[in-house]
Amino acid sequence: MVAFEDETWVELLPKLWKCWYLKGKQLRVETPGINKRLNVFITLDFASGRLVYSIHRKRRSKEFKYHLSKVMNYAKRKKFKRIILIMDNSPVHRSEESKRFLKRNRRFLKVFNPPSYSPSLNEVENINRQIKRDVCANVCYEDIRNLSSAVRKYLKLDGKIYVK
Repeated sequence: MVAFEDETWVELLPKLWKCWYLKGKQLRVETPGINKRLNVFITLDFASGRLVYSIHRKRRSKEFKYHLSKVMNYAKRKKFKRIILIMDNSPVHRSEESKRFLKRNRRFLKVFNPPSYSPSLNEVENINRQIKRDVCANVCYEDIRNLSSAVRKYLKLDGKIYVK
């Protein structure tokens, strides 16, 4: 299995995005006042276009290892012998705890890191942009649970729509 892994965050404060509006009118988006953030770990199975994701309040090695465990369980259910994982150089990927986890599972996980500052080499970056545009732009969610459920609903769509 060849998989692209990346993480992104979505925020309670809305992003303002370009949109059509009546001439002379202006879009008004309410804000909650205090920002909160969700971290979304996303892995794309390149062959099938399916997504494995997990949503957390924090972005630490603990959550990253949990997400990789989900990815490995998915691969085992699909009877893959090995995962070739392409992931960026995020601090959570480079932590000592994450490195130990990857080393312990090196028979099943083969990791490749693209060069720094090369988001075009990671297909998940397109998904990250789409989430921020389609779920977070010009919308104010009442609380973090509503934002989380909107992101889950969006990601549960057929994953093939994200792959170009």
